[in-house]
Amino acid sequence: MGHHPRTAQPGRAGNVALAGHRNTHGEPFRRRVLLRPGDTVRIDTDDAHCTYVVDRTLPRTTAGDGTVLAEVPYSSGHPGHRHTEPGYHLTLTTCTPEYTSEYRLVVWGRLTEMAPR
Repeated sequence: MGHHPRTAQPGRAGNVALAGHRNTHGEPFRRRVLLRPGDTVRIDTDDAHCTYVVDRTLPRTTAGDGTVLAEVPYSSGHPGHRHTEPGYHLTLTTCTPEYTSEYRLVVWGRLTEMAPR
């Protein structure tokens, strides 16, 4: 799993963007395709436990749809998939369909809790 450069750190304002493989390289996002609105994602840092709640998913967009990584994330190719206000966003991306890198699957969430470690 990797943190996209120039995106926020977990627990900070902006968009925390993480990418991971579904297959190979430890498969950190193997089951991420199962995430649905209302599910939680917890990210632990050296300083805090951050809990994000999934609020939307984009099953498929182009690999070049870089706006999903914007500070206020949205999809340039799918106008109905967007956040409209600044906040504490989370974006998870992985390749889709499985065993290919043709498209990207995107899961978005919002920070709901941050507790010191």
